[in-house]
Amino acid sequence: MDAQTALEFQYRKRIGFHYYPDTVHYRYQDLKNWLPELKAMQTSWMLLIAPPDRAIPEPFIRGLLQNKIEPVLHFTCTPESLGPTQNAELLIRAYSRWGIKKIIFFDQPNLRSSWSSSGWTQKNLVDQFLDYFIPFANLALQYGITPIFPPLHPGGDYWDTVFLRSALTKILSRDEQLIDQMQMAAYAWTWNKSLNWGAGGPETWTNNRPYSKPTEPDQRGFRAFEWYNQITENILGKTLPIFLLGAGLQYPPQEKQDAEYFQNGLTRTVIMIANLLSGQKVITNDLENELLEPVADNIVSAFYWLLTTAAGDPFESQAWYQANDVHLPVVKSFQNWCAEACEKDEKIWREKRKNLVHQTPKVEGKPDEKGEDLFFDDSVTTGVLTAETDPMMTPNPPDQKNDFSQNLDVNKPGFSANQMGQNSKMNSQREKSTNFVRPIDHYLLLPVYEWGVADWHLDVIRPFIKKHRATVGFSIKEAALAKKVTVVGNVQSFPEELLDKLRSAGCEVERIQGDGTSIASQLATR
Repeated sequence: MDAQTALEFQYRKRIGFHYYPDTVHYRYQDLKNWLPELKAMQTSWMLLIAPPDRAIPEPFIRGLLQNKIEPVLHFTCTPESLGPTQNAELLIRAYSRWGIKKIIFFDQPNLRSSWSSSGWTQKNLVDQFLDYFIPFANLALQYGITPIFPPLHPGGDYWDTVFLRSALTKILSRDEQLIDQMQMAAYAWTWNKSLNWGAGGPETWTNNRPYSKPTEPDQRGFRAFEWYNQITENILGKTLPIFLLGAGLQYPPQEKQDAEYFQNGLTRTVIMIANLLSGQKVITNDLENELLEPVADNIVSAFYWLLTTAAGDPFESQAWYQANDVHLPVVKSFQNWCAEACEKDEKIWREKRKNLVHQTPKVEGKPDEKGEDLFFDDSVTTGVLTAETDPMMTPNPPDQKNDFSQNLDVNKPGFSANQMGQNSKMNSQREKSTNFVRPIDHYLLLPVYEWGVADWHLDVIRPFIKKHRATVGFSIKEAALAKKVTVVGNVQSFPEELLDKLRSAGCEVERIQGDGTSIASQLATR
């Protein structure tokens, strides 16, 4: 399996872990020790607790990124203790330069314990929280980092669904642009209930009321994200990408846990969540024999609690890897699950590659020295949407956003203007010498984000597809086969150097950028 496809399958599983519940294990040696274990469990994401007064060392962050593990930073300090944005700007700027793309600001602001006594008793707690959150969120955006709305405590002292509804409504009125760019986090504790508890959200379970004893399933369970999805859909007209935290735990870490659960029940829960994340339906095979539906498409990742701790840590008994080489049973079982999943991926990949070869249009002209068709690279697997087909999306992983092919990666270290000119000249000579006929008239090139493909992009392009019968996809290499390329996205998604490469390859190129409304308007006039 080629590296790009392997990464695609890895990110499809959406596996993440909570790292140490402290801020002192960010040495290079720590990273070196854990990378083999993380790779064995196909880890795509890592949640790191970020201290407010110093930065996590750059080598640790870059080491994760180089091994295709995306770090998400979590400032768990209280809103009142993080300080003014001016003090945090140095940290944010450094993190951005080192490759950090996502930060969660604060934790469980709907709990009394997350505030000082004077802060909690003030009126308009949600407004007070947003006075802290919005400036930090905008500071992150200023440096190209996506801010993540903090996870709320399900239920909580200030009812979580009420808090979220009020916060989203107020952000929409105070800073609408922030809504378009932020993401969310949610705790996925099971509360010792089925993974189906509360499935369907408030539209299914209509009799629950805030602060009251539930008369039927509520949001206090693994499916809390479905309740949050309906709230965001009702207020914003769309869902937001969500990270699930604390996956596998019965209760909040501070509460007393059932020791027997970590020896037996945890493995079953973890494997079921992994299957749900990878898009499978799951039958619980217990007395209830429930059918569990896969998690929603907007779930970016689930962070399992807890990778490891220091010896003597209060959470040591909950860690998968403990002191003195003691492992919970879940470790071996999950590694076996990952190995089996890899075998399935290999089979899917072979079939996919076979279909891709059969479906790829032949290019007229002589083959190159290797006997392959010009411009065709069968190691590149991308999804293509045309007017005659349904969407089939195979997005690139987070750090591959601009790495569409080795030849076209202008951001890759060592890539120079001379190389660009040489490649352009070679492409031009190749095209002229073989009388290359382009198999695509018009290609609409869309960006791929860390969580996948934006639903609103697919919505706004439909009239354009019907009008122009354009081919739609996410691959620079495919776009190079087209006579005309319409690029949807700003320079962060598609640097101007990449567009110059397309022009050098003989494509007519235009760029469309802006918000959803602006893009829709521009496409409508084309």
